[in-house]
Amino acid sequence: MTRAPRGLIAPLRRATTACAPGAAASVTQHVVTRIPTAHGAFDVAAFSWSGDETPKEHLALISGELAQLRAAPSVLCRVHSECLTGEVLGSRLCDCGEQLDRSMAKVSHEGGVVLYLRQEGRGIGLIQKLRAYNLQRQGHDTVEANRLLGFADDERDFSLAGLMLDDLGLRGTPVRLLTNNPRKVEGLKAAGVNVLERVPLLPLDVSEYNAKYLNTKATRMGHIYAQQSGAAGASPPRAALLRPFLPRHLAGVAVDDA
Repeated sequence: MTRAPRGLIAPLRRATTACAPGAAASVTQHVVTRIPTAHGAFDVAAFSWSGDETPKEHLALISGELAQLRAAPSVLCRVHSECLTGEVLGSRLCDCGEQLDRSMAKVSHEGGVVLYLRQEGRGIGLIQKLRAYNLQRQGHDTVEANRLLGFADDERDFSLAGLMLDDLGLRGTPVRLLTNNPRKVEGLKAAGVNVLERVPLLPLDVSEYNAKYLNTKATRMGHIYAQQSGAAGASPPRAALLRPFLPRHLAGVAVDDA
C-alpha cells in the first residue's frame, strides 16, 4: 500500500459527499493534493456544490494535519470569496487580493484552513460585477450598484462553507474567523459553524481607488475596522474606525454612524 506524503490528507478518497442536516444541498470532495505557495505548502481539497446553478470548483486550503486541527481548542479560518479582478489582475478597487494573501500567510504560520468560495462579486458573478464597476464610476457606491442591477447587497450563501467544514470534520471545532464582516459571522453560525471569535484583517493598501469602497463597507454593510479581535457577534462603534486607514487627502470622507 502506497503511503501518502507527510502532511497530505490521507488516505486520498474518491468523491465524498456532505449534506446539511435536513437540507438537500450537499458538497462533494473530489480530490486533494499538496501545493507549495509563496505562503507555504497547503493541502488543497477541491469541492463541487449542488447549490451552484452552473458547476464551479470550490477549494479548501489546509495547513497542518487535519486530525490535529480537529482536536485543537480552536482553528484559524478564512472564508474568502473569489475576486478575479483583485487576485489575478491586481485591481486596486478592492482589498480582496490583499485579504487572501494575508489570510494564507496567517493560516500557514499558525495552521488552519482557508475556504475559497467561487462566489465572485459577492455572489453576482464577474460580468455583473464589471457592470457594477461602471455604475460606481458614475458615482454610485457598491451597495447602490448592486441594487440598480437587481441584486441584494450580498448574494453569497455561506451554507457552502459550513458543508465544506463538515466534510473536513471541522464543523464542530471552534473557529477563529479572519474577517471584518459581522454578517459573515452570522451567516456561518446559521450554517452550524461554531464561530468562537472574529479576527480582524485591517486594510493596509488604502488609496484613492478603494477608499470609498472600504468606507461603504464600514458604513452601509457593517464591516468593522477595529484594531482588536472580539468575541463573535460583538459590534463596537464603527464611526471613525475607517479614518485611520484613509490617505491624508481623503481623511475628510464622511463616515456615518448609522
